[in-house]
Amino acid sequence: MVPIDIHAVTVCVNFSHYLKYCISNKRFFKRWVIVTHEDDKETIKLCKKHDLEYIFSKKIYTRTFNKGAAVNEGFNYLGKDKEWYCHIDADVLLNENFPSTFTSTHIEGKLRHTYLERVLKHQHQLGTLPDALYLYTMGRINLLADIYWSSQTVIGQQPVYQYLGHGENTINIEGKIYPGQYGSRLELMILEQSAGLGIPMPFFSSSGLSLGAWCITSFKEVDTCFMDTGDPRSIDFTIGLVQYASLADYLTEAAGNLLKSSVDNLGI
Repeated sequence: MVPIDIHAVTVCVNFSHYLKYCISNKRFFKRWVIVTHEDDKETIKLCKKHDLEYIFSKKIYTRTFNKGAAVNEGFNYLGKDKEWYCHIDADVLLNENFPSTFTSTHIEGKLRHTYLERVLKHQHQLGTLPDALYLYTMGRINLLADIYWSSQTVIGQQPVYQYLGHGENTINIEGKIYPGQYGSRLELMILEQSAGLGIPMPFFSSSGLSLGAWCITSFKEVDTCFMDTGDPRSIDFTIGLVQYASLADYLTEAAGNLLKSSVDNLGI
C-alpha cells in the first residue's frame, strides 16, 4: 500500500465494461471518485456493487464530450486541500509496481498538486526527438548480447575454449502509448520514418546514461480501444534495435564524415 494519501478521479461514461476490470485500483487510493452521467446506468450499477464513490457531471456534455471539465468537477468535489491528486482513465489497470514507483519518487513544493502521470512514466529516449518515447510500468526492454567462444578439442580431456570477442548487441523494446494522455502517436510515426533513413540513432536511458548508437531493425504497432472517430485510445508497440557502435565511436565517425565532406567541398 502507498503510505501517502492519494485522491483519484476517473471519468467513466459508457465505459463500465473497461472499468470493471480495473476495480482493484481502489486499494491504492484514499478516495477514488468516479465522474459519470446520470443516464449511464451500467457505471452507476458497477459503482454501487463495489462501493465506489461517484458523482454526476453537469458539464461533461455541452456541444461535445468535455472530459476536462468532468475531471475538474471531480477534483473540486474532492476539495483543494489534498496533498496528492491523480487522474486515471477508466481503462487503466495499475500493477503492483505502482506503490514502489510512487514512493521512490521525491517531489516537493507546488509539484505535489500536479497529476500523478509524471510519476508513472519510465522514460527512455531514442534519437534526438524533443519528446522521448514513454515506456510505462507495463513496458519492457530486453537486451541480448552475443559473446563468441571457439571450442578446441583436446585428446583425453574436456574441450578448451578460446575467446573470440563480442557479437551483436540487440534490444527489443515493448511499450504502450495512450494518445492524448501519455505519449503521442506522432513520436512513433517520426521514429518509423527515421528508421527508413538508414541512419543510426543515439539511445539514452531514463537516467541519462548513453547506451550508444543503435539501428532500428523492426517496428510493430498494434492499435486497440478505438474511439468513435476511429482513433485508437491505446497503442502497443515493439521496436527491434541492433547496436551500431558506442556513442564515442559514433560521434567520432560522424565528425570524420563531416570533416571529409568539408574538405571535398573546398576542393582540397
